[in-house]
Amino acid sequence: MKFEIHCHSTFSDGLNTVKEMIISAREVGLDGICITDHDTMDEYVIEKKLARPVGLKTMRGVEVTTPIGHVLVYGIKNLLLPFDIEKFLEKVRKLGGISVLAHPYYSAFNGMDPEMAKRLIGEFDAVEVINGGVTHEQNLFAIHLAKKYKMPGTGGSDAHIRGSIGKVAVEFENFASDVRDGRVKIVSNYPEIQKLIRIWER
Repeated sequence: MKFEIHCHSTFSDGLNTVKEMIISAREVGLDGICITDHDTMDEYVIEKKLARPVGLKTMRGVEVTTPIGHVLVYGIKNLLLPFDIEKFLEKVRKLGGISVLAHPYYSAFNGMDPEMAKRLIGEFDAVEVINGGVTHEQNLFAIHLAKKYKMPGTGGSDAHIRGSIGKVAVEFENFASDVRDGRVKIVSNYPEIQKLIRIWER
């Protein structure tokens, strides 16, 4: 299955409605979409209702603001409040969810003490190594971080407008196990993104 797993609607800071994002996902040939609005999962009921009639699969997701930066969380039913990042990640894990460090360049990992980074990054399930909304250099930072600490990687468009849906997508069979085991395949039709994918896959 080919999914968009990082995008936003008008429920947070996206410019398009849930319906418009779903239509765009279908138009670009995706099998599924996971709208990850900031600090809310209120869009999911609408997302699921509208996606089903057009044959699009959905998945629960949210981009949570934490003390160290943004964290993408998948597969949990209720929003968690991250007062302590390690306890937060532990709770996500206990609930069977998946935690992914989003666009690491804009997180505390940029400049973090290496020993602390090594200890903390292992609490995540994966690192978002390719983000469609940041620069080439910022994605290289994410790739280097994940490779340095031998972390699995994911990718997403970080689409805030419908035209960016599917810029970076992922292919998987079982999302949770494929993320944890590093079997998620990142795909894109954009040449500059394809170059980054080749660097990541080396």
